[in-house]
Amino acid sequence: LWEDADIRDADLDQLTGELGEIDDALQRLDLGSYGVCAGCGCRIPDARLEVMPYAVMCVDCAESARG
Repeated sequence: LWEDADIRDADLDQLTGELGEIDDALQRLDLGSYGVCAGCGCRIPDARLEVMPYAVMCVDCAESARG
């Protein structure tokens, strides 16, 4: 039973985080900065935005940020 609750809590945390990222993306859309990489300032490719519509960085910048 405790393991089930832990899994539910982890799922809820993940979904809450994703919802926050989606809210941030909607705000960028309103501001006109949606689809612009926060790292290099270039346009994030549509293919990346289709997979991850809340992406803040292009693949190259995201990989560099991870180290």
